[in-house]
Amino acid sequence: ALMDCAFTAARDAEAAAIPADTAPHIVAWDSLYEELKTYNWIHAYPNMAAVVISLWFCDNDIGRAFRILADCGADVDCNAGEIGSALGIMFPVPEAWTDPIGDNLETYVPGMEKMKITDLAAWTAVLARRLG
Repeated sequence: ALMDCAFTAARDAEAAAIPADTAPHIVAWDSLYEELKTYNWIHAYPNMAAVVISLWFCDNDIGRAFRILADCGADVDCNAGEIGSALGIMFPVPEAWTDPIGDNLETYVPGMEKMKITDLAAWTAVLARRLG
């Protein structure tokens, strides 16, 4: 039911007559306040609402999606990981986002503290084919 509210809020904000200096995603997010106010900022419901709103309004632009998530608040880093993964699979990620980190991944996983993103992607693909 709450996800239906998020989709409805996005659709309604898109169709609403709002001031030119107000972003529709802000209108959509603000309209969900009553539905979300009982949940903690790290709860799944407000975060999935932010993800839905971001995907709805980002025009498949990963940078715009991140900005919308930041405007919504909630658990921004986790939500950005979801959005980045989804949009990164569907569309090329602009170099402005990839160049600063290159092919490097640093983790807290023992034995895998530093690795290449391309190696992780290849390993993931092998496992996906095996489980397939």
